[in-house]
Amino acid sequence: VLEPPELLQLLVRQHVLSCCAAVVERRALLDVGLFDPDQQLEDLDLWLRLAPHARFVHLAEPLLIVRIRGESLSRNVLRNLSGTILALETLRRHEPMLVARIADDYRRRLAQLLLDLGSYKALIGSPGGGRTELIRSLRYRPASARAWLWLGFGLSGPAGARAWVGLRRRMVGRTAAYAGAGAEDPR
Repeated sequence: VLEPPELLQLLVRQHVLSCCAAVVERRALLDVGLFDPDQQLEDLDLWLRLAPHARFVHLAEPLLIVRIRGESLSRNVLRNLSGTILALETLRRHEPMLVARIADDYRRRLAQLLLDLGSYKALIGSPGGGRTELIRSLRYRPASARAWLWLGFGLSGPAGARAWVGLRRRMVGRTAAYAGAGAEDPR
């Protein structure tokens, strides 16, 4: 059984509930409202609104099988990242005192989501190169070397970001080759 504070903390850390495997009392849904069509991830938004007011029980057994196809909405990285960010920011607007109780987890998760979204936008050459999201990430975690690095790539354009990813893959491959051969890593 997860009580409201633990459940909210878990949901802020990761999206762990599936609508297909959930049973919710009608009264609870009516109290917090149904799916919000203005949200990109309606289910996460609903769970975040329910979490402060309800107890959740976890059954440690598989209840469904999930099939994800290439064209599934759940495969859309931009939609998932931006939808999770929107749901968390909506939670903060509606439940500021509750979010204050889990501020460290909230800030860490939002910073990571913004970093992931910004770096993805930098890689695909999205307008703005993900700079807005990377700067917002740095507001939550100003010492994040990864966010500063990706912000530099965002400023240099998608070619610079892709060059970095290629270089990093080659370096990881060399490190693995040196380790496999028993030689010392030249770095």
